[in-house]
Amino acid sequence: MMPRFMRVVITAIGSAGDVHPFVAVGRELRARGHDVLIHAGAWYEEAVTAAGLSFEPMDTRERYLEVTARKELWDPRRAFPFIMNEAVLATLPALYGKIEAEAKRGAILVGSSLDLAGRLAQERHGAPFVTVHVAPAILRTLHRIPVFKGMGFVGRMPPWFKRGFWWLSDRIFDPKWLPRFNEFRRGLGLPAVSRPLNGWWNSPARVLGLWPDWFGPVQPDWPQGLRLTGFPYYDRGLAGALEPDLERWLGEGPPPVVFTHGSANVQGERFFRESLGACERLGLRALFVTSHPGDVPARLPAGVRHEAYVPFGLLLPRAAAVVSHGGIGTVAQGLRAGIPQLAVAMAHDQHDNGSRLKDLGAGRCVDVERYDAGRGAAIIGGLLREDAVRVAARDAAARIACEDSVAAAADAILGVARAAET
Repeated sequence: MMPRFMRVVITAIGSAGDVHPFVAVGRELRARGHDVLIHAGAWYEEAVTAAGLSFEPMDTRERYLEVTARKELWDPRRAFPFIMNEAVLATLPALYGKIEAEAKRGAILVGSSLDLAGRLAQERHGAPFVTVHVAPAILRTLHRIPVFKGMGFVGRMPPWFKRGFWWLSDRIFDPKWLPRFNEFRRGLGLPAVSRPLNGWWNSPARVLGLWPDWFGPVQPDWPQGLRLTGFPYYDRGLAGALEPDLERWLGEGPPPVVFTHGSANVQGERFFRESLGACERLGLRALFVTSHPGDVPARLPAGVRHEAYVPFGLLLPRAAAVVSHGGIGTVAQGLRAGIPQLAVAMAHDQHDNGSRLKDLGAGRCVDVERYDAGRGAAIIGGLLREDAVRVAARDAAARIACEDSVAAAADAILGVARAAET
């Protein structure tokens, strides 16, 4: 029988697209009567506490700004080891101490892809732990292999080549962070692991994918026990309404194209400059959304507006299209709104998310280095003209409207608790 009351401790490492899905699921668990604590970067304290959840910072706001300002974060050759060393291993000792204490008190542990602390607590103490991935690019396969920058050809190669691709990736990247992690493991009395991304980091109890099967179909060699629950949505301020001035602006003309380049990206100056050029060529109204005003051109023409933050759940249904970095959170919001999308991808899961938009027929993807005013205008203009793209986007929105993804994710987490009780 399901315990009447539980404590669920969630660790969400990353930017808004990584944290907000856990806020949505945490709020659902709290509504069911459970106590929920979220560990995340200090930058997201307001988003977590506004949802009525307990919060523990993993770092400081100053540290978050320091890390996101580094160019390595957006360099595909350096991003992963940089994140592991500066965002994961730097906080692991303190975080593990807190997670271990929660595990000993009987908490259910839930962690995002990079939550090594929760996985260690499971390995060392047998704690119930759920690994949660927010995008399909994080899961390895020899079938529909993820698309990474400059590596699109790998998907056309035979299985032996794909196997070699994953082996070589580990051979290149593991030496840059794994010795430090194994040193920490030895301090816990645990043996060293090799190639942890090849399987170890996925919980043997339960793995969740927070996307629908029609976006990232289950592959035959994905972890056993994987469950796809759909996109969980959370918008700060969604319960309210748009600011009156923005509401008035939206009503003064045709739906704008929304441009955003990610909550953690502080190097979007070129993106917004070239996007402005594309808008001027097409004569489009546009809304630039970024919390970094220095990235936006100082002088915007009539019909182009800047906002630091707008709940996408309220804004995107009023938009003609969205042009973004291709982060999973923004892509999911665009699909829910049923509008065409262009992913201007830099690194991480962005090229893969963009490729899936293309597979659905609901959008396009271009590498950030190939994005300029001329190419942007050509692609955006095509998206706005093509009936098939609009139909595909609306079909995705209709599918999402029939899904209760937050409840499904909560059910799966509580199912692990049920299994632990038996």
